[in-house]
Amino acid sequence: MVINIEDMDTLTDKVDHHAVRINGAMMNNFQNSLAIIMGFVQRLEGENKRIVIKTTDGVYVQVMLLQPLTFILEPEQLIEAYGIVRGGSKFECQSFTHFDRDESKEFNCEIYNQFIQVCITHKNLFCTDNAIADQQHSESLLQTVDNDFDFKTENDQHDQSINDTFNSFEYLMM
Repeated sequence: MVINIEDMDTLTDKVDHHAVRINGAMMNNFQNSLAIIMGFVQRLEGENKRIVIKTTDGVYVQVMLLQPLTFILEPEQLIEAYGIVRGGSKFECQSFTHFDRDESKEFNCEIYNQFIQVCITHKNLFCTDNAIADQQHSESLLQTVDNDFDFKTENDQHDQSINDTFNSFEYLMM
């Protein structure tokens, strides 16, 4: 389920309009940037306007909502938040997806963190926007299709470790 937070006047000219996947340890490097972060619900605070999560790398982050939740999130339920990094442990959420109990339990954080590292290290190979990929003339493209990932490549001579990590991540998302 994707929850969109309305009245998004929070984007400024300083914010990069293409989200990057990060984990908790990377937040300081992406302040005021549009990002996607995943973590497990620890508790709700502030009249259901803040969700404290434990990210996939074990860092506690406050996910600040623009509107209070109208439903309950269970402890240890996995969420994926889309928004702006506002500090070392604060994330201003514009929308989020939550996963059911079974999906949350089966999620492999280690593989996901490896995938994030590969995406950051080889950002010229991974892109979530076809138009940008065309502009960059990148050889590979990671795009989301119906909440799933599709890996396109024009050249099969890519580093095997990148493909192995991506295949592990693809298995994780099944």
